[in-house]
Amino acid sequence: MITKYMDEINEDTSNVATQLYNMTKIDSFSFSNEVLEGITFLVKYQQSLRILKEIEDNQLIKKFKINESEEVIAEVQSYSVIDYINKILKDDYVQKGQIFNSLDFGVPQTRKRHIIIGVKSNIIKPEFIFESFSHHKKKIYTVRDAILDLEKVTTSHDVDAGAQKRIEIMNLSEYAMQLRDNEKIYNHINTKSTQIALDRFRRLEEGQNFHDLDESMKTTYYDSKRTQNTIYLRLKYDSPSGTVVNVRKSMWIHPTLDRALSIREAARLQSFPDSFVFYGTKDSQYQQVGNAVPPMVAKEIGSYVKKIIDEN
Repeated sequence: MITKYMDEINEDTSNVATQLYNMTKIDSFSFSNEVLEGITFLVKYQQSLRILKEIEDNQLIKKFKINESEEVIAEVQSYSVIDYINKILKDDYVQKGQIFNSLDFGVPQTRKRHIIIGVKSNIIKPEFIFESFSHHKKKIYTVRDAILDLEKVTTSHDVDAGAQKRIEIMNLSEYAMQLRDNEKIYNHINTKSTQIALDRFRRLEEGQNFHDLDESMKTTYYDSKRTQNTIYLRLKYDSPSGTVVNVRKSMWIHPTLDRALSIREAARLQSFPDSFVFYGTKDSQYQQVGNAVPPMVAKEIGSYVKKIIDEN
């Protein structure tokens, strides 16, 4: 039923695109409300096409119905993420999945994620297993191992600040030595904290968070009791960190200094080498770090997939 209307939808979309293009040729062209509405229409059309194509290809529709506004509603099957992936890929890929912790890959943070490895079924034996991969535990590193050498490198609040020269220190951890592959330190920038934030920083010891503050220090929050334990968290130098997210939004604090954690420090906790430079707004850079798969984890997974293919 969906395929029947695909050509008509594509033709309508093409007509709108042509009209918008012709409008840009007018000397007095500007992004009027009419043009913006047309662009919005195109974007929504494109999104609808993709959703409809996915629904049809994977036979997800239970039934169609028309509501009181005469809109066509498609009731679709409900799946968990894992079940949905299996439904789409079951005929083409052999898949295995389980929960892994980045800590076991030599990354100094507890980051548990369900990882699925899928390999084309025509190039692999169906009985491949995770055995050698799941027992691939390495030395446990700490926050100190990751960022101690950055402690005396001055941070900047300016997202356009240039690189700084790294500082040499004695007894660097093996982890830090792996990541110090550049003579300069980029992205060692952080948030310019408000006075109330600084006052909170000064009152928190390693391992403490927002809930450990006196009630008089919580007045800027509507319901302080519902605040997550990761907010205003001062990291512990001699333990791995928790899961690195956007640490700017969570207001993570340096273990010993009364300042917010820098983008480069968060990147170190994620196992990014110093030669990897982040771009964009300050919040975007923090978000890029928090959203990333730790490179050391990605490398191990990639190497393992290659090993599976080579053996088969």
